[in-house]
Amino acid sequence: MKSISLKIITFISICLFFCSCGNGEDSKILQEFSKLNPKTQEFFNANAKVQCNCLKENKGILDKLMKDSKALVNEIKSKKINNQDNIVQKQIQSEIYPILAKYNDCNAAAPQPNPETFRIIENDLKTFSGASVPGGASDNKMPNLGNALMSKHCKDLHQLAVQLTELSIVISPGYSN
Repeated sequence: MKSISLKIITFISICLFFCSCGNGEDSKILQEFSKLNPKTQEFFNANAKVQCNCLKENKGILDKLMKDSKALVNEIKSKKINNQDNIVQKQIQSEIYPILAKYNDCNAAAPQPNPETFRIIENDLKTFSGASVPGGASDNKMPNLGNALMSKHCKDLHQLAVQLTELSIVISPGYSN
């Protein structure tokens, strides 16, 4: 169970970066992104491509998951049920987590930077958005960048990614509407 929880937390982190709804400023954010170190650009583009491939590879089960969990998500969002109730947690753990874990396992193939490249990325992100580590942000630039990269690399699967992010947020332990 601990392994699945860790995988889900990792998945949510990936989604929060790559699947945010954005604000339609894709070209502006990509232009700013193009000024970063090529190693930083390579890292984020490679990770977006891995996520796109994972969406494509798991599209059937993810589409079914989104369809099957729509009522649950709506009930949690409308506060008709609480995502921390025992019955809801059992449903999440038995029906949703296994599929998200499989998808997350696919995303685990995303390249990880070596220590030198990590420092370059870290420094770029500090100037780009005030972030201190990849994925962190003090404003909306990182979610907007993630949105722009997903749109750039797999526009046809972008909406599925957005839906997965919403599901992940709604079932997360810290969710409050």
